[in-house]
Amino acid sequence: RELVLERAAAERGTRAQRCFLGALGPSHDLCPIGCCPARAERPAAAGADSPSA
Repeated sequence: RELVLERAAAERGTRAQRCFLGALGPSHDLCPIGCCPARAERPAAAGADSPSA
């Protein structure tokens, strides 16, 4: 429930307290450029360097 409410707030453009476990803090919703490098040269699945972004 909390994650759905957090995502809904992000879609509305309002700030929400981001939930997370551990010491690393919350992660991003879309990967920044170069975040998830693939073994073969290809565009990322999601993020600013993907074709649909």
